[in-house]
Amino acid sequence: MAQSNITPKTATVTVTYLDERKGDKVYRLVMHEMPVSDNGRVILPDDFRRNKHILTVFNGVCDLLNGAGERQPFIHAANQ
Repeated sequence: MAQSNITPKTATVTVTYLDERKGDKVYRLVMHEMPVSDNGRVILPDDFRRNKHILTVFNGVCDLLNGAGERQPFIHAANQ
């Protein structure tokens, strides 16, 4: 079966980020139907990116257990 070179138009991604307004906690948010550029990169809206330091963008829904030596769970943010 041949692999398709067609880039999907949208994707579900899991984003981890630091919120400048809330200190040093790491937040996790699953975002659905995010637009994907022609080169395959997910486009995060400017209003979401505002006041945040994006750490990672994972394809699909990810349940993060530990990161960078953190033993405290990630804070699961509500979809905005």
